[in-house]
Amino acid sequence: MSDKAQNKALSNAIITVNKLNTEITIGYGMSKPSGQYEIKSNANADSLTLNIKMLGYAAQRINIANKNQSINFELEESSIELKEVKVKPDPIKKYGDTLSYAVSAFKDKNDRVIADIIKKLPGIEVSPNGQILYQGEPINKYYIEGMDLLEGRYKLANENLNVEAVTDVEILENHQPVRMLNGVVHSEKAALNLKLKKNITTTGQVSLGAGIDPAYLLRDVNITPMLFTKNTQFLATYQTNNVGRNSASQLVRLTPGVYRGESGIENKQDWVGIQKLTNPAFKENRWLNNNSHIGSINILKKLKNNLELRLIGDYTNDVQLQTGYTKTTFFGSEADSITLLENKRNDLYFNNLKTDFTLQKNSAGKYLKNSLQIKAYWDSQTGILRNTNGTIIQQVSVPFYTLSNNYKDFFKVGKSLLTLNSSISLERKPQQLSVSPVPFATLLNADKFIQDIQQNVLQSSFFTENSVQYLKSLKGFSFDTQLGFLVEKQALESDILLQNLIKTRSVESGEFRNNLNWLNQKYYVHLQSRYRKQKLNINLSTLLNFRRFAIEDAALSKSENLNRLTFEPRLGLNYDLNNYLTINTSASKSNSFGDINQMYYGYLLTTYREIKRMNVPLLQTSSYSTSAGINYRNPVNSTFASFTYSYSFRENNLLFTNIINPNGSVERNAIEQDNNAYNQSLNGSVSKYFSKIKTTLSIGTNVFKQQSQQFINNGLTEVIMNGISPNLRFSSSLSKWFGLEYAYKLSSIKNIISEIPKPTIIQQNHDLKLNFNPAEKWYFGIITELYINNFNATQNLFSDIIFRKTVGKKKIDLEAIGSNIFNSESLLSVSNGAFNYVETSYDLRTTQVVFKARFPL
Repeated sequence: MSDKAQNKALSNAIITVNKLNTEITIGYGMSKPSGQYEIKSNANADSLTLNIKMLGYAAQRINIANKNQSINFELEESSIELKEVKVKPDPIKKYGDTLSYAVSAFKDKNDRVIADIIKKLPGIEVSPNGQILYQGEPINKYYIEGMDLLEGRYKLANENLNVEAVTDVEILENHQPVRMLNGVVHSEKAALNLKLKKNITTTGQVSLGAGIDPAYLLRDVNITPMLFTKNTQFLATYQTNNVGRNSASQLVRLTPGVYRGESGIENKQDWVGIQKLTNPAFKENRWLNNNSHIGSINILKKLKNNLELRLIGDYTNDVQLQTGYTKTTFFGSEADSITLLENKRNDLYFNNLKTDFTLQKNSAGKYLKNSLQIKAYWDSQTGILRNTNGTIIQQVSVPFYTLSNNYKDFFKVGKSLLTLNSSISLERKPQQLSVSPVPFATLLNADKFIQDIQQNVLQSSFFTENSVQYLKSLKGFSFDTQLGFLVEKQALESDILLQNLIKTRSVESGEFRNNLNWLNQKYYVHLQSRYRKQKLNINLSTLLNFRRFAIEDAALSKSENLNRLTFEPRLGLNYDLNNYLTINTSASKSNSFGDINQMYYGYLLTTYREIKRMNVPLLQTSSYSTSAGINYRNPVNSTFASFTYSYSFRENNLLFTNIINPNGSVERNAIEQDNNAYNQSLNGSVSKYFSKIKTTLSIGTNVFKQQSQQFINNGLTEVIMNGISPNLRFSSSLSKWFGLEYAYKLSSIKNIISEIPKPTIIQQNHDLKLNFNPAEKWYFGIITELYINNFNATQNLFSDIIFRKTVGKKKIDLEAIGSNIFNSESLLSVSNGAFNYVETSYDLRTTQVVFKARFPL
């Protein structure tokens, strides 16, 4: 065997002997370095076929006689033309505890920001408020290239980060945010991390929009630049609109906090308010009549010695108009009911400024974090309400100011860890409600000349919690001992003033004033034992609290001193059945005590038709709960599922009372009487990605039953609430020119009061989006929403249309958006409480057209 051109021997050429003119092999061999080869055959045939193949040379095929012979082959060099091969990345890969979703596998040409991708990913859900859940549980961190720029306010990045800048969306299962605790303290939560294409990434967007509806000139502006480097991350935004887009929701924290007061979803509690329209179960942009401005700056800088400095500043100025009417049906302890009709026009003014300065070090050898936060709200509300008794004017001022500092530090002591925790905060709430004409006139002993009532409230608070924690690990076990104390000192001052044209006076009786001093102290020992080995993880927590309360209102000669020792255990277990299935179960007992807003001795007018007085002992609740669940995730076939059942019951020492007057006003109080409340629920979801047709399908449901006791109009009432809420989500890119998204949700709730079933509330939402790409840079979209309310047999259909043309190398989008093209003017929704149903009719945004230009950065 030799090369014809160079006349040199060829080795490793493959020679096969086949039956004549067939592919049936009866012998084979390979050429030696000398070029020689030898093949023996015992075939019973006159002739055979000889095949010679070698990479880089043209194949030869000849027929020969079946006899002993020597044949020399001279091979000629030849190139081989390979067929085109397209390599598609796996949509989901798993590396240890990390799942990596390839953005390119889920992306289509209509996706603009990373939120468009995340909502398609199997195993991941995005709630209407923007919160991200993995396997039914909220994520505990949102990273960009492993750095936490936004401290839980990740909707800012989700809705503004250009999808072209991201290569992968990673889910970090069992994520422990404190690196010193990796392998020591097991976490059951997951985090999300975005991997960017470039080491230095400049991205974001600039969107400029203007339009009209029948009454207003419209604007929608979003300027959000971002910079991400190895040592610096920067995100700033200015957004303003009056098209119904709630941009202020991007500044809300969505991850759970570490310290007291760092609740996951921010919820400022007010003492007083106007009668609002309850938020409906359909999309906010249909009814939100707003004039909004927000600004935010976020900077994260890596310093020397693994230190990080983060600066956050947020500002919101938002004016909202609500118009519509409500029909409230109150159910008493008997079959009778009271109905209240109210026409409402509310002007809501939201103004706040929030800052956060954080210094952090988070390495395998050291953890330090100190956060200084300043928040100021100066919100107000005005409401004009008409009911059968006439017109009612409501005005509310609800400012709120807080200053807090949170400190956490880890030290290594030999092979153990010592942790110092300190949290301190100051709060002040000077709030006011004015109502005209005067409600509860008989109770307040107000004569007919009184024209206006004013409720003044001033709450001031000081809080501190400090602890030291010692953690020791040994061969799969870790033992954690925490000693700490908490001090909470609050003061509540309130007064009700009656006004006429001549003078202003306080209500004569002292029971309409509060001068309350509240002291809450807690001293605790928290022991935790953890065991983790291979597939098993066990966590036993035992918390021993000594609680002291000193509560006094000297003016009303009321006080309470309470000392309680409580024991709160919790046992949790996780077990990996295999690489795909994990089961978990837990059981716990906890004790809680009422706050200052659940115990005060004088009357407080909280709304024009609700007055409260909690002239009772301190609320004490013992809660017992258990849960069991199973999780399945298989990245190989892109299938995820989770199911959780939970059961809990509470023992309370107080029973809250509700006196419903014929005009719909409610007097709330409480009596000292033991009572129980029960709750059980089943949550489940299954999602799968079909890569061949680029389709994600998700199905889920929530079933619950709640049972409690209420005291309504001097009668003890048992209230049972049953509900079920199945949902379906479907997203598909069926071809290059067509795709669709569909979501369905049903909510069915039924109350049973004193064994008398009340009407079932059934509401359905259908959301359908059709995406057409008739040409390379053209897009046409149709958005349709159908809302069905079976409670009062109504349905509403909404449709929007979108035209988009992408121009230039920078892919600038020019859009025309028509919203509510059928001009639906109102919509009826139903919600329920323990003893009432509220039917709300909303005045909707009219047909509008907006022209936008979007410049990706």
